[in-house]
Amino acid sequence: MPAEAAEPIYQVNLTLHEIAVCEAATGGTAGCEIDSVFSRYKEAVRLACLTARQAHNWQSSMNHIFRLRAMAKSVGHLSNTLEPELRLWEAETLWEAGNCTLAIEILQSHKREMEQTLNQARIELSSGSLDNAAMVVSPVPVQSPSPAAQHWTRNELEAATILMSRIILTVGEWSDQQRRERPAVLWTEYFNKSAILLQEINSPTAWTGRALHALAAFAERQCVELTSTRDNESTIAVRKQKTRELDACQQEIARTSSTSEVQRLRGILRRLEIQVSNDQKELDELRSSIGGFLRLAIWSFVKCLGCTDAFDNCVYSLVSLIMTNARAQELQSVLSSGVMDGVPSHKFLLLSHQLCARLSTEEDAFHQTVTQLVSRMAVEYPYHTMYHLFALRNANRALSSSASAKLSRKGSLSSRQVQESEKMEERRSEAATSILTRVSSQSPDLRSIAQAINELCLSYIDLAVCPVPDKFKNSKVGDKLIPFSSRARISRLIKDLPPNIPVLTAAPRADAPGDYMCVPFVSSITAGYSLAGGINLPKILRLVGTDGKRYKQLVKGKDDLRQDAIIQQLFHVINRFMCSAGARSVGSVSLASSATSSLRMRTYQVVPLTKRCGVLQWVDNTMPFGAWFQDREKTYRPNAPTMSQLRATIHDVHKDKAATTRQKLEVFERVCAMAPPVFRFFFYEQFYNAQGWFEHRETYIRSAAVSSIAGWVLGIGDRHLQNILVDKATAELVHIDLGIAFDMGKLLPIPELIPFRLTREVIDGMGLLGLDGTFRHSCQAALQAMRDNAQVVITILNVLKVDPLYTWSLIPLRQDKMNRNVSMYVDEPRDNGRAGASALGDASGEENHLTDQEETNAFAAEEENKEAERSIIHVGQRLGATISVEGQVSELIQQATDSGLLSRLFEGWSAWY
Repeated sequence: MPAEAAEPIYQVNLTLHEIAVCEAATGGTAGCEIDSVFSRYKEAVRLACLTARQAHNWQSSMNHIFRLRAMAKSVGHLSNTLEPELRLWEAETLWEAGNCTLAIEILQSHKREMEQTLNQARIELSSGSLDNAAMVVSPVPVQSPSPAAQHWTRNELEAATILMSRIILTVGEWSDQQRRERPAVLWTEYFNKSAILLQEINSPTAWTGRALHALAAFAERQCVELTSTRDNESTIAVRKQKTRELDACQQEIARTSSTSEVQRLRGILRRLEIQVSNDQKELDELRSSIGGFLRLAIWSFVKCLGCTDAFDNCVYSLVSLIMTNARAQELQSVLSSGVMDGVPSHKFLLLSHQLCARLSTEEDAFHQTVTQLVSRMAVEYPYHTMYHLFALRNANRALSSSASAKLSRKGSLSSRQVQESEKMEERRSEAATSILTRVSSQSPDLRSIAQAINELCLSYIDLAVCPVPDKFKNSKVGDKLIPFSSRARISRLIKDLPPNIPVLTAAPRADAPGDYMCVPFVSSITAGYSLAGGINLPKILRLVGTDGKRYKQLVKGKDDLRQDAIIQQLFHVINRFMCSAGARSVGSVSLASSATSSLRMRTYQVVPLTKRCGVLQWVDNTMPFGAWFQDREKTYRPNAPTMSQLRATIHDVHKDKAATTRQKLEVFERVCAMAPPVFRFFFYEQFYNAQGWFEHRETYIRSAAVSSIAGWVLGIGDRHLQNILVDKATAELVHIDLGIAFDMGKLLPIPELIPFRLTREVIDGMGLLGLDGTFRHSCQAALQAMRDNAQVVITILNVLKVDPLYTWSLIPLRQDKMNRNVSMYVDEPRDNGRAGASALGDASGEENHLTDQEETNAFAAEEENKEAERSIIHVGQRLGATISVEGQVSELIQQATDSGLLSRLFEGWSAWY
């Protein structure tokens, strides 16, 4: 219900509560206590104020507060904590209304009054006027008792202390936003005082976590800003220049024999020494401030995660700070104290890939902390963590002999950084092996789990690399069941199937440590596999879980799935953003919580087992866009040219090097006229009643919006007709084959010029409103949610700095393969869900056809790091607020639908559909 419409309801509700309060106060209601009735009335007023503020009805919010104050006075219920709380509500209303200065001044004034009042209450308690009164330490000097002081109870004191902490912290946050005071003052006078007050409370409250989170966010922001100042290139250049001038002046004095010249130079030298000394002093102070805020941020994040679940997303900020400052001495001192032990391990599960990528046998505090944390995760949640450890241990297991030989010569072909990269990889593998050994020795159950997962991973690796018999290579997709070889490892696994073999692609919940009730185990495995389409012939495996469900998995070899896994991880996190976005206003558009939470990316599980093989969850009940159009060509466009004929028309103009942009546009528009859009009929075919048709069309629109924004942010390309699936039951879009990401599509000989696929057919399924209804609003909500959580996205991508993706070093080969084989996946017939998942195999790399020059490029570790850095920078830029959400979405839609850009795309992309 809109906030404006709820106002009359709240008015009636408040009136009824006021009647109940008056009756309770006069004793008119039998057995009714004034405290409980007034408490319910106060809560009703609080909700009414929040609703009024959400509707930007500031006067109504203030009226509700005045009504509550007047009622409290009339019934004699104006307690020690009610008036300060009402002042806080008034200030919050003024702040949201834009009267920032007045809001801060109101709280500042009341803060001083409350300090005196609380000081008097502490004197009363410390003098023993209450039984068993606990001694507390005041953050302000003790003053003489006020003659007007009221009697305080212990509960009132705790409530007032929490309220005082809220007021101080609120003033600090607002002053920080307004840049009213320096960070040191903000820390001393507000954030630190708020934390000291909370230490007086015997048990943590909901506000404790909120205050710790605010404290950590402030410290993190200061740490980032000061680090940016320290690392400013122009400032560094000035410091270096002054140092060079100082050295040059000293050398000139040593060479000069003239007394007058020496005196002149010594005067210059003294000024330069003062400048260099001042610069060094400023730099030392800056480093000291950075270290202090770094320690504070980590401590506060850890305490926040340990005392509440309300701010679990701050685990990303914590891990980002730790990874970014891994070598900082201040971090080493904090981590060496074992501070991370206070955080439950399940809060790190979504970052297990990033943490495992930082494993090493080095003995500094950072690596020891990571090792201890991963070990704790492996003990408490083995079915979430051990896959990553076995993938590190088996990293090079699936490489062919020729590829392994190339890898062994990596150091002789590239720089010192490549050799260091190899050493880091060896140390990660050793650390993973050490953790697995140590965890397995802790209990028989863990040893059994580790053995089962190890056998499962090795069986999948063996299946991924085993060659397909020649007589089956030309089989249709999913047509024949090819029996396993009797010598295959998976055959032995099937014969003696342990009871604790997990379903690899079924992500279990993170329940209590040691509780495996939610983990589906393998009940049986079909004694054979079928083939999916693609160059490398990935294999389809069928099994049944102990939960009674039938699972299909795609086992892929000769392909690095780590990039797909990271992007799917980001999609999972984006879905969490959408669910937690709540009620949000984007410009003039108010998005309700239910609408925002209905936005999500359709995801599937990707489990890398080595550098070059892995397992993917099969996407059931889906079909590619291209398959649907091919099947309906004669039904809805009986007189139109076929897909192949249309593509040939585009190809003819593209191969003509003399063709101008204008000529390409004319041909493209002519092709579009010959093939009118028909995707709206998909909804008529699949959903037969009006309600189902409308609901699933809205689901399709939201799915298209979220996937478009997420795809643009991550630079995902290669969105041709076979790489986008549509679920025939829900109408959601599923994006597969995510190997062309982070703007790699722009590096192709025919670059991709558009941000995402928003062609005529995609728009046709959105109904009469097209792009100007749900789609645009959903895009804005998705982009706003991603901007609000930009640091989380950057944190997850930071793993690329530590573990650069293997396929990235094969960009030249991958581009060549894309251009040589794109027609294969455009024309290849597909059917239903099998067709959709088989497209996952189309972008696999072949490592056996590298020339010497390509090999040299492939193993240039320095270039790999640059690619990772470039990608992270681009993602950060897109999530920056350089333009409004509405403006950015409008710009992206304009680019994605620009016929001039679409006409220049590679014909295999089928931009006219």
